Amino acid sequence: MVREFTLMLATAMVLLGRGEPHKLPERPAHKQIVADTGGAFGHLVLHFDPQAEAEVAATYRDLLRSVQPTVRFSVVVAELSHFERFRRLLSTWHIRHKSRFRPVVVGRDITTWSRDRYTLLTEGKKTILLVQPEPHRAIRARQNDWYAPFALARSLGPDVEVLIAPVTFDGGDLTATDRHVFATGLLLGRNAANEFGEPARMSTWLRRMTGRVPVIIGRRSADVPPHHVGMFVTPLGHGTVLVGDVATGLRLLPHNAPLPLPVDRQKSTWKRFSFVARELERAGFRVVRIPLVPLIDGLTYVTYNNAVLERRADGRLHAYVPQFGLAALDAAGRAAYEAQGAIVHPINVAKIYRHNGTVRCLVNVLSRLDR
Repeated sequence: MVREFTLMLATAMVLLGRGEPHKLPERPAHKQIVADTGGAFGHLVLHFDPQAEAEVAATYRDLLRSVQPTVRFSVVVAELSHFERFRRLLSTWHIRHKSRFRPVVVGRDITTWSRDRYTLLTEGKKTILLVQPEPHRAIRARQNDWYAPFALARSLGPDVEVLIAPVTFDGGDLTATDRHVFATGLLLGRNAANEFGEPARMSTWLRRMTGRVPVIIGRRSADVPPHHVGMFVTPLGHGTVLVGDVATGLRLLPHNAPLPLPVDRQKSTWKRFSFVARELERAGFRVVRIPLVPLIDGLTYVTYNNAVLERRADGRLHAYVPQFGLAALDAAGRAAYEAQGAIVHPINVAKIYRHNGTVRCLVNVLSRLDR
């Protein structure tokens, strides 16, 4: 208990210039972010785009075979015919209880990346999908993804609502336990043109919106890896965080590994990942290194951090961990979770990861059974 309180005080200073710590909230905020380490999955969200079927099919197959057969799914699609195609895949994968899968039709082309569309909050019994102020300035399908949470809310009834944030963010920019919400200087960089680019303002907003103690790693985008925090930071709760480590990744990488791009071996890249681990240690967290190999584009990683977690009724943490078909690396990635007491479910991401994301990027949560 004393350690947890000390940790909260340390992280309240939160790598934001090391000034006086912000006061901890006297009582929980009304709105609260749903912890990534929370209870068993109740309702999950997938996006299905037939154009990405070849890349994502193995990942969805392994995930759906691994989760409990009572988990419900909302499958976001551009049109109903795409959902019918998805249902046919369920049959080929031998997935039971297909009535658990319901379509959510957006009426526009979308991508497969459901995580970035919203961050899940609760307010009493109400579910809140927190979204950024406007669509991405990107390809049309990615812009259209912004409409998915609104379609989800309409399909699920009055207990689910969409809240538009004043902050520009992706869902992948945040990850949370029941005590902390983690972000990096990349989130500050996304908001450099507004007041939330200032670390103290962002920290205050995160505390108020999520009901958690903010941990913002770095003051600038240049301090940290140029991707979502969930790609290289996995908090497990109780003060332990798995952090992607390039040195370990390269040591285990076969010299002839069939990678889609060359490895990024620049010292400046290594320093960004080392900075993350060092700053979390300085804030009082127990950091466990886990292999990570960055590729030259800055956004494609062989990373085992991009997992989804649940704590089932058996009390054990279950981790759905990416697997790349790289035997030594994959084994080390699984072992890092197992050493922390997690039950690992391997998920094949060998085709999808070359598009800059894996398991956590593809799966979003609508409910957990601890509520």
